[in-house]
Amino acid sequence: MLCEFLDSIFPRSCVVCGAALIPKEEDCCLQCLSSIPRTDFLKVVDNELERLFWGKVEVESGSAFAHFSKSAGIRSLVHELKYRGNKRIGRRIGRMMAAPLQRHWPKPDLILPLPLHPKKQKKRGFNQAEILAEGISKELDSALNTELLIRTVANETQTNKSAEERVENVEGIFQVTQSSALENKTVLLIDDVITTGATMASCVSELNKVAGTKVYVAAVAFASQ
Repeated sequence: MLCEFLDSIFPRSCVVCGAALIPKEEDCCLQCLSSIPRTDFLKVVDNELERLFWGKVEVESGSAFAHFSKSAGIRSLVHELKYRGNKRIGRRIGRMMAAPLQRHWPKPDLILPLPLHPKKQKKRGFNQAEILAEGISKELDSALNTELLIRTVANETQTNKSAEERVENVEGIFQVTQSSALENKTVLLIDDVITTGATMASCVSELNKVAGTKVYVAAVAFASQ
């Protein structure tokens, strides 16, 4: 009753379609949530996302929750987190990502968000990958760590760069700070959107240098080229 009363005074709307939300809906209506184009990557060996890393870095498995496109509701949800600072929806997306990961992958020892450079994180106020990882960490009951892997170079944005330029732009920009804490660990590396995989591959290459580390890669969305 209280929720219905508050909704009548302060009506809430879906961040995707703008429709009025009912009391049990949060940020996004059930219709828009159900229309998100989910991937089947967790059920496919050598899926499209995993092939991005072939011959470059060693990844145990890779997946994305949804396909990313301008017409898909997942784009609105990612933008709501990344550019409007809606951390609540970011954690909710993380929880949604966690359920299928839990069914198909081993429980990670550590969850690492793809790092932002300190200057960029200070300017934005948060790291969107970290917010997603918070939701995943809570559902999987695995430790979240933001200190073992850092970004040391404030590189240019990857937007509007060719595949080759993207690789060059992110080469050597990450660093493992304490190898011993990652040795023989199963690590889940989280990002918001994967396109060419260049940034993620640069990150994974550093983790591959640590003895016995098994790296799994997951993103909210995959934007195929």
